[in-house]
Amino acid sequence: MSDTDCRPATDKTRPVHGFRRIDALAGKWIARLTLSAGCFLTTLVSSIGAEWVQINSNQNLIVYAKDRPGSSIKELRAVGLVDAPSWVILNLLDEVADYPDFMPYTTKAQLIERRTHEIIIYFRWDPPLIGARDVTVAVTQSSTKRADGKTNYQLHWEPMSTAGPAPSPGVTRITLDEGSWKLEPTEDGRKTTVIYDLFTDGGGGLPAFVINMANRQSVNDLFQAIRKQVTLPKYSQKSPTD
Repeated sequence: MSDTDCRPATDKTRPVHGFRRIDALAGKWIARLTLSAGCFLTTLVSSIGAEWVQINSNQNLIVYAKDRPGSSIKELRAVGLVDAPSWVILNLLDEVADYPDFMPYTTKAQLIERRTHEIIIYFRWDPPLIGARDVTVAVTQSSTKRADGKTNYQLHWEPMSTAGPAPSPGVTRITLDEGSWKLEPTEDGRKTTVIYDLFTDGGGGLPAFVINMANRQSVNDLFQAIRKQVTLPKYSQKSPTD
């Protein structure tokens, strides 16, 4: 897509009447929104390292994968635009008790401990066919103030075997589960570029190609869930300055 393609379109359509005019205007706005999303995603491609290979894309999300030495499991990176300020998304991610309401297959999310810039969370998932899985993770939070006054937020997690409930019979304990959220304000802070990294084997016991396929689908499902959940008013009640 050339720079010319990303310039706003001008309205040169001759006036029409009644519903024909409404349809024409709606069609042009949809085209412009689609073009804007396409330009946004095209711009993001240049910021991804050469080791990442694009495996999926649409108007709202690009998914990349890369190899990890010594593992047949792919590390994933998903990049998408979410129509909410970064601090609202951060509030959502901080409400651990809400996770079962919107995160795919999550049946339990228990806050074990809250520390300075770190929380310990126990998760349990009950996906179909493969059986229950669980893990306890330590999530660390950091932030960076930008030159434009906006703040980038980052959450990084990894397993923590010394905390949380003991393994339960019939529930597969996950030992490989790490990743991160990066929330970068865009469009003067009204929207957020969300970068989500994931490297997990889901507890193993399945062929690598099945795990890779499941991880890829889970990323798409998670972004859809985040976009829907973040519209709830309660996440925008308290800003970082409150």
